[in-house]
Amino acid sequence: MTTRHVSSLILIDKDGKILFQRRTADAKRFAGLLSFFGGGLENNETPEQALVRELKEELDYSVTNATYVGEHPYTLPETQETGIQHVFTELYDPAKTFHLNEGAGIEWHPLDTISTIPLNAIDRGALELYQQKMLS
Repeated sequence: MTTRHVSSLILIDKDGKILFQRRTADAKRFAGLLSFFGGGLENNETPEQALVRELKEELDYSVTNATYVGEHPYTLPETQETGIQHVFTELYDPAKTFHLNEGAGIEWHPLDTISTIPLNAIDRGALELYQQKMLS
């Protein structure tokens, strides 16, 4: 089995709220849960290229100043799929617009309430990486 590579963006506003995608009830992965925006690398894409493409596809958002946080290895317990999540963060510029193209909705949540929201396990691990590297 090959290792899947995905890129994800932790988009955070000036008040410390993070933007999440609410997955649809019939989504292939993480149905009904919250997730970061992003997705799998295609062909010979770099993690940065995949991030830009995925955010444009899913949110019609132009990534312009993303910072690389690091790699978060994961295994999906239900399928044993292994992967590497390339985690990025960007401070949200309210002058930039976005429009949801995929998913059931968007939600902003303060960092201090993340433990209470239905966030998928992979992104929870990525958020821990973010907190270790960017907030310590």
